[in-house]
Amino acid sequence: MNGTTLDYLAKGARSLRDDGFAKTARRIHGMLSRGRRAGGSAESSEVDVLFVNGCDLSVPHPTRFRVEHQVEQLALVGVSACVINAWDMTLADEARGKTLLFFRCPVDDTVRAVIDLAHRHGKKSIL
Repeated sequence: MNGTTLDYLAKGARSLRDDGFAKTARRIHGMLSRGRRAGGSAESSEVDVLFVNGCDLSVPHPTRFRVEHQVEQLALVGVSACVINAWDMTLADEARGKTLLFFRCPVDDTVRAVIDLAHRHGKKSIL
């Protein structure tokens, strides 16, 4: 392991000790989301798959296995993907993905409107 990896591990251990699992998980998820957006393909241009996470961040396991791992696997085969949280989603986010995949999202007015807009633009949405 390089020095940076060890630094991150030490910071993670310190956060777990001082703040507990739930707060550390929320912090890591936030960093991953910001990093994925800053990484290039999420904010400014369309990605192949836009994951819309509807699972509360206090329970990180479902999101980790059903969203984060899928994004990583898609990247390995050259498919671009990013993640947004359902509670942060706006109608403008529809334009960010060719396919929209909703994970445990409550179907509210915003989700319905985004799905309708995606269908009008010929995009796939998966609930």
